[in-house]
Order: sequence, then structure tokens, then C-alpha cells
Amino acid sequence: MRPWRPPPAGPPTTVAATASTVTSDFVRQPGGQLGVVKYRA
Repeated sequence: MRPWRPPPAGPPTTVAATASTVTSDFVRQPGGQLGVVKYRA
């Protein structure tokens, strides 16, 4: 698993959209996405 790296600087809307996508993936697949959410939280 890759260590989490902060996303490149950008408009707040881009950051919010990324966080929303991660959350949605976690809700759909809590088992498979748990590690991704942990590193990106």
C-alpha cells in the first residue's frame, strides 16, 4: 500500500470533491476501501 501523500495544491472545491469521492468509496466498499480511507483521512 502506498503511503498517503497530500494532493497537489488546488482550489478548495477540488479537495472537497476528492474527499467526497473517497468517502463514497468507503461507504460502498467499507472492507476494500478501509486502508485507502485511513491513509487519506
